[in-house]
Amino acid sequence: MGLGGFPSYLLRQYNVHVRSYDDYYLARVEKWYQELLPKVVELQFTKGGPIIAVQVENEFGAFGYSDFPRDRRYLGQVKQLLEQGGIAELLVTSDSPASSGDMGTLPGVLQTANFQDDAKAQLAALRRFQPDRPAMTMEFWTGWFDHWFAPFKAGLDVDGFREILDTILQCNSSVNMYMFQGGTNFGFMAGANSLPVTPYYAPDTTSYDYDAVLTEGGRYTAKYNVTKELLQKYSVVKNIKPVDPPAENAVAAYDPVTLTEAIPLEGIRSQLTAQNSSQLVNMEALELNDGSGQSYGLVWYRATVTTKAESVLTIRGHVRDVALVVIDNQLLTKRPENLLVVESFGYWAQKDASITLPCAAGEHTLDILVENMGRINYGEPHILDFQRKGLYEGPVEIDGTEVTGWEIYPMELKSNWVNSLQDWAPVELPLTLPAMLKGVFNVDTPADTYLDMRQLTKGVAFVNGFNLGRYLVDGPVYSLYVPAPLLKTGENQVVVFEEFGTSDGVINFSTDPITRETKNIGEDWANIYP
Repeated sequence: MGLGGFPSYLLRQYNVHVRSYDDYYLARVEKWYQELLPKVVELQFTKGGPIIAVQVENEFGAFGYSDFPRDRRYLGQVKQLLEQGGIAELLVTSDSPASSGDMGTLPGVLQTANFQDDAKAQLAALRRFQPDRPAMTMEFWTGWFDHWFAPFKAGLDVDGFREILDTILQCNSSVNMYMFQGGTNFGFMAGANSLPVTPYYAPDTTSYDYDAVLTEGGRYTAKYNVTKELLQKYSVVKNIKPVDPPAENAVAAYDPVTLTEAIPLEGIRSQLTAQNSSQLVNMEALELNDGSGQSYGLVWYRATVTTKAESVLTIRGHVRDVALVVIDNQLLTKRPENLLVVESFGYWAQKDASITLPCAAGEHTLDILVENMGRINYGEPHILDFQRKGLYEGPVEIDGTEVTGWEIYPMELKSNWVNSLQDWAPVELPLTLPAMLKGVFNVDTPADTYLDMRQLTKGVAFVNGFNLGRYLVDGPVYSLYVPAPLLKTGENQVVVFEEFGTSDGVINFSTDPITRETKNIGEDWANIYP
């Protein structure tokens, strides 16, 4: 989840430091615990419930550098709030002690370890810091997640998985697997990572399958069999009677969906509500959602501009994160076929990007639809300014003159809005502009399935109003997981917001995920991804 799970309304305030003894931030932590803790205190093990431990903070030892040391006062305050709220179970923190030492923990709180390799070194460091306490591997990283444009699954193969899990158990450490079952970043819940070099930002894919012990769809893998084997090998309880594992979910590949209806770009705008502003503002600063601003989706900026022949359009600062730039119904942003595109106009990597406008002198309508591709989950401390989304770092200019007088449309793509869309009309292919598309398919018996999105370019897909998440023509994941409970017997509906248009209005189904196994623009890019 983007922004490390923090609510985006924090971005409405400037100079807020998260995970620190910042008054504004701590007041929000306390308010959250006042809502959360009463719902869980009765579920603690000491009260007959399932909660056996509570984590004070996660990887706080990695959250700092020489000019911004870790704020232990904050850590102590979180511990105090938990105890005041009635938490009586074992308190823990979780870091990689071979690199972070004990900088992310507190006296009396059990320190645990996160890692994928160097198990012996990590557990040895853990025991140096707390020699008289049990060892716990809180996060054994069973695989890894994917980023758009990157190689598929830079994770952990079965042999490596076996070796590390065997070492953990040899060292008499308890173990928790991250992840035991892969998951899905449904909707806009996918986050991102920061990078130290270009392209600086790596948004996560919708699938969080993670190459885990159980797949995104709950299927067994070779890692599952290894886990059973090693747990049995090291168990102090012998002669355990084996049981058959639960059956896997049924899967199906339904007949293709033909996207027969569409709402063009102007028809979409007519079903949004504008806010007027002389200058550009980020999505979080918009006045909606009871004063919380806009969290996800796109923010659409429109202005009337006056140009001469071959005028130059410049977006100062960075786009956060992808801008669909349209002048008089002509899309200027390049199709995202590989990672190199992020160095072009309309994408996040360029600063002060410019493009020559293909229009004659006169008045023109300029539309800039900016998509939030996911806020950064992990990294060094920073003021939250760089996590805001939309256009706000600088003005938009025509030949060096600032454009003012903006209509700003929050395009949140919430399910109730998608379900209420009107004015659908027959599709006219090919489409060269962003559009909403709709089709139906029939289901005899609901089963898990995957939408094969390879015929489209980039956008968001909904099934029966549920936001499945983003898709991208370059992958590395080309399919979207559809759990059976989202389907119904009879007619089902698919709606997509396709950002770059298409010449093929068909979506196929698959019983398996569809991925790209190799890099398509050279291995140099592969080396920069975390």
